Amino acid sequence: MFLFLQDKPKFWLSLGKETKKKMDKHQKKIPFLVKVLIAILAVVLILLGERIVFDLNRIANPVVQKIEAGGQVDYRVGKFFSPNLSYEKSRLAPQIRIYYPTKEKARYLAYKLLIQASFIIPVFLLMFLFYWWMKLKERKAGWEAVVYAYVIFALWMMLHLLKDTAHYVINQYRSAAVYIILGILIIILTPLVVFFQKKMS
Repeated sequence: MFLFLQDKPKFWLSLGKETKKKMDKHQKKIPFLVKVLIAILAVVLILLGERIVFDLNRIANPVVQKIEAGGQVDYRVGKFFSPNLSYEKSRLAPQIRIYYPTKEKARYLAYKLLIQASFIIPVFLLMFLFYWWMKLKERKAGWEAVVYAYVIFALWMMLHLLKDTAHYVINQYRSAAVYIILGILIIILTPLVVFFQKKMS
């Protein structure tokens, strides 16, 4: 009993130190200049990701058509009009277009989704692994701020994939679209909420 009472102040003192460390950690403020640089880095990463996704679809999608222009193959690029072909433009480079047969739109969109998912889902998981490693394990000064830009990028790319998935589902499975989309959102958001609750509380 006496020993327990002797050790009690030490216990409360160590508990107080841990609480102070946690408070100091939460009170750390990111300078305005760093916030601006984080925003710029996030935008650059998003632009890069959007272009990679577009080019992967342009190169790997088997439904995409090559267009003959002046005797040479205009490799899925340029302006070409045909009632049998539809096209998709790059938001970053509107002159670059992907052509595909109009009657095979559903197949084109299905391949596009698969190609996007094969890039975006691993990137999303890697970014959160990077977040977990740098923010919660390594805690290296400077890198903690950079992590935010990569998390923003990962979330943006996942939203891009969800948007295209929703577009495909609405066009192909109209009656079941609402259930499928909401189900996908629940599957993705539930572990994210649990993860952030555990790590930020």
